[in-house]
Amino acid sequence: MLSHTTKFSNFKKPPSHIFHKMFRHAALANDNFLEEILKSLIIFSKANNLKLYMASEAMPHTKKIVSQYINKKFEILQYKHAFKETKKSFSSLEQLMEKIFWAHIEPDLPNFTQVGSFWTNDTSKPIKITRGNSKDKNIYLKTKFKSLAIIPVLSGKNCAGILEIGGLSKNFFNTINMDIFENTAQIMGVGIHNWQTQSKLRERVKELSCLQKINQIAGDGTKSLNRILQEFVEFIPLAWQHNNIAVAEITLDGFYHNTENFEKCKQKQDSLLIINGKTRGKVEVGYTKSMPKSDEGPFLKEEKNLLEIITRQIAFIIERKDIEQDRLSLQEKLRHADRLATIGQFVSSIAHELNEPLANILGYAQLAKKSKPISKDIEGDLDKIENASLHAREVIKRLLLFSRLTPSAKMEIDINLLVDESIYFFESRCAKENIELTYSLNSKIPHIHCVPIQLKQVLINLIANAIQAMPHGGKLKIRTGLKNKHAVISIEDTGTGISEKVKKKIFTPFFTTKAVGEGTGLGLAVSNEIITAHNGFIIFKNNEQKGTTFEIFLPLNSIGSK
Repeated sequence: MLSHTTKFSNFKKPPSHIFHKMFRHAALANDNFLEEILKSLIIFSKANNLKLYMASEAMPHTKKIVSQYINKKFEILQYKHAFKETKKSFSSLEQLMEKIFWAHIEPDLPNFTQVGSFWTNDTSKPIKITRGNSKDKNIYLKTKFKSLAIIPVLSGKNCAGILEIGGLSKNFFNTINMDIFENTAQIMGVGIHNWQTQSKLRERVKELSCLQKINQIAGDGTKSLNRILQEFVEFIPLAWQHNNIAVAEITLDGFYHNTENFEKCKQKQDSLLIINGKTRGKVEVGYTKSMPKSDEGPFLKEEKNLLEIITRQIAFIIERKDIEQDRLSLQEKLRHADRLATIGQFVSSIAHELNEPLANILGYAQLAKKSKPISKDIEGDLDKIENASLHAREVIKRLLLFSRLTPSAKMEIDINLLVDESIYFFESRCAKENIELTYSLNSKIPHIHCVPIQLKQVLINLIANAIQAMPHGGKLKIRTGLKNKHAVISIEDTGTGISEKVKKKIFTPFFTTKAVGEGTGLGLAVSNEIITAHNGFIIFKNNEQKGTTFEIFLPLNSIGSK
């Protein structure tokens, strides 16, 4: 503060260009226009102190600014109480400010103007704030300034703030400089009104641009849902007030799409993604730095409404994508059902055609073996013909099973014996293809109730797949054991493993990764169906080092079940 006294005789009326400068700042109305107007005013007012108290809803951007300018002090303060209520702890000066802010002062009282401003050249004297002669109608101002003026800053019909001017000497104010101060407050009010209008217009433009962009992205049917959500999350922050520090995140079904630095978010608002009555995620927008309080925390009321609109639009897009995906999935299932029906009819028609010649081959081979004498070489060849015929017949039975044309007869079997018989067929092949075959069978496994030929077919399918996954050799381990009241058969290889894409369709009928002519895509589908019919299940995983492990789980409590 200046220590010398400043008399009103030293006050000079500002030249017209100063008012033009103030009006120019008010017309442009950026975030610093109030500070610029106060700078112009303090040069010519000779006041020892200027303070501007802003109502929080009038200028939500306003921060506390304390600056030094020509050895004078001026402040722009966001008034914490926002002039909304009177508290006993208020000082007499704060009570006076509140009455002026809400226009609860009669303008014909002493020390008040028709505009509703207050001024006094001697703060030691009592101030009358209501009519009557009672001492209770007076207040005493406790301030270090001997001259004081309090002027409302009107923006339209509302009071946006209070301009406080203080002088260390008495008789600082008169009707001339009070008129200038009130005109300056009016200019500030015009600037605040312009600022509010421009700010609202900017926010509406950003909101409309945001919604237009959403419609553009959503209208592109070629984009995946993940890409749409990522594009949304990138431009949503641009519609927020402090867009230079705004970040966003969209959560859907546990998956996240966010902008850079979202984890540094200090203040945020969110809206739940509700689709068909189920909450599946949320949309969040926040700031990486703490910002001053506005309508809802640091956010505008319009921003909350915009967030709700964006969330509803995203929910609609997700719902539409889900419907489209369901439609495609249904079409795929219908195509599979049609193919399954076709293969069923095909199997039914060819089964009889194949069974008759196979029966003849098998019968003649068995008759030939009974003819005496025959050489051991010929007998061995006949055994091979018989085994090949039996194998071909079992393949036909498998196809008939797949087409639901044959019943299944269950019996109690030793699962280890079944595994041992299945391995037997592959021992020579493994040796020929440089595959080390090892197996470990748990003798404590009780007999289980199953269809032996079906279970053997599952083992043959899985072992054959494991061998095909190791074209350059490797290790094949087959084990049996007990786990969680299930008999478990494990087939582990050191092959190429299974990709994420293949995992999703591995049990789908007719899906195969083999070359044309090398596979039908039925092996794993049939295997899965057989084990499911036995109240069991198959799981698989890629090994940590190399290859894949398939595990067949068969319930122990199936013993004796029909």
